[in-house]
Amino acid sequence: MVRGVVHALTIALLAVAIRLVYGPGFLGVDAMWSLAWGHDLAAGSALAPSLTTTPHVLSNLLGLALVPFGQDADRALVTIEFLGAATLVWCVAATARAIAGIPAGVLAGLVMATQEQLLFATRSGYLDVFAAVFVAAAGLVAVRGGERRWLAAGVMLALAGLLRPEPWLLLAVLAAWRWRKDGAISPGLVALVVVVPVLWAVTDLVLSGDALYSLHQTRAASERFRELQGIDEGIAARLASIPKSELRAAGPVGVVLGGLAALLAFWPGAAGAALRARWLGAGEDTVAALAPVRLLVGAAAVLLLTVAAEAVTGTLLFARFSLPAAALLIAAGVSTAALVVRARVPESRASLTFAVAGVGLLVIAAPLLAKARRATNPEQARNADARALLRPGVPCLPLSVPTAELRPHAAVWAGVRAGDVVDALDVGIAPAGSYADSTTKEGQLLARGGWTTVKVPDLAGLSVPVVREARGWILRAGTREPVANAKCG
Repeated sequence: MVRGVVHALTIALLAVAIRLVYGPGFLGVDAMWSLAWGHDLAAGSALAPSLTTTPHVLSNLLGLALVPFGQDADRALVTIEFLGAATLVWCVAATARAIAGIPAGVLAGLVMATQEQLLFATRSGYLDVFAAVFVAAAGLVAVRGGERRWLAAGVMLALAGLLRPEPWLLLAVLAAWRWRKDGAISPGLVALVVVVPVLWAVTDLVLSGDALYSLHQTRAASERFRELQGIDEGIAARLASIPKSELRAAGPVGVVLGGLAALLAFWPGAAGAALRARWLGAGEDTVAALAPVRLLVGAAAVLLLTVAAEAVTGTLLFARFSLPAAALLIAAGVSTAALVVRARVPESRASLTFAVAGVGLLVIAAPLLAKARRATNPEQARNADARALLRPGVPCLPLSVPTAELRPHAAVWAGVRAGDVVDALDVGIAPAGSYADSTTKEGQLLARGGWTTVKVPDLAGLSVPVVREARGWILRAGTREPVANAKCG
């Protein structure tokens, strides 16, 4: 009980520190869709379709749980996001500590916390952070041991599999591996392997009428993104982008240390044994310490290969998808480096070695994190603009917004159903209703923060009164016709 309280306080303090370093959080379009869909579920209505985002079982349930917060649900989710990042850092640190001691744990936590992709995903509210948390927790449970560790790790992977598909495949690999090792099928693991896709399919069927809606939506969103960005890539281009995109999640330090772990843990034959004996020693303790390292590196490899396979089949590849694998690689890599230090450096100088490594890491990471924070500042400012504008009291529906990115934000902040928010980019301004825009110039809709630029040829004929204005955004009520003919109210 006391230990649990200490761990919770540690994670809370880590969350505060991460918030100070990363900057204020906000929710990108994916996280806002989770909240909008949660409101749809609470109202008993079908999920509003999205051109850019795929519904996920666990994220929809989280959105549903946050419905009581109303228009402040995004602020609640931002807080949860920072707690998630802190939990991820803590899990990585605890895993490295379990393998190689406290100094390794501290250093592994620092490496994880200073990843640019973690800053980006956390600050932008991407729920991939929680998938990484569950995967890292599975790694921690497996490394610490215990009679029911594999079932507990399977539960963690199943939860991660309700957010991202890759952990589900890792869960299937785990079940097959334990079957081979134990010579008997684990009913619990097999049940989890079956339950995850069934939950996805049943949820999709109930909410959309299509049992494979998430798969179809992911493919459609990928094609939509490529169309909007003008991307025309073949298989060769996708293959070339995989290493760069996946390795960005672990950063240079994580990649080097993860490579070291893989080299020492898996190099085969007499050459591998000689290499391990030279750098780690040849005792039984070394062999025992490398077992969890092999487990973590192997699991990370499965995750990375799954992400790569998805990219080849046409799914868009973002570096944040590899955060779960990065967490495992960092824990394994730092642990392996610590074992090398323990074997090669006198005990009196080992602590100094870790301290120098930690300081050097912070010196290198500080400007990179500052750059990543500046890169996400414009989107945070855009969200602040939109949030100041979009509040309950929309004069009439539907509410037109200049881009699909704003649909979930408008639904949550204005207190309307996502299905009552239309995208002027795709369908044009609704023939009657309300319209959110910043200014008009030369037949274009311009959002001050740079949401998008949308060409509307007949915008000059739009006659609308100003309802509310905030930092450049204006909520206008009206139609393409003169306001006297509007069907508002």
